Amino acid sequence: MDVGLLGFFAGAAPGVLLALRNMGRVRRAYRHVEKLAAEEGKYFNMDLGFRDKKTFVFEPDQLIEAGDSERLKVAKLELIEQRRHLIRRHFFCFLIIAVGAIAGVVTANAIQTLASG
Repeated sequence: MDVGLLGFFAGAAPGVLLALRNMGRVRRAYRHVEKLAAEEGKYFNMDLGFRDKKTFVFEPDQLIEAGDSERLKVAKLELIEQRRHLIRRHFFCFLIIAVGAIAGVVTANAIQTLASG
């Protein structure tokens, strides 16, 4: 395998791991809202519909409905707050992936050049 490719993956790995951790946080908050909605006999599932995912990303305030209990409303507000952090953290992860991958390739090739004499 090419050393540059190994450097690419080694450099990008921290950003990918941070992005996965970030998605896990939001997923836990989402599952909490889903559980509370089910307890109240309401339906909340963004896994199935594109429209619901679009609402979460572009119009998150529409997730809160008039008939929501106080507990469900607080949980949805926490999910919306996680969304704001998700976008910011994903942008940061993208930067880490881009810079890390480039730095990994350059570093791996430099080490190979120095080692081969």
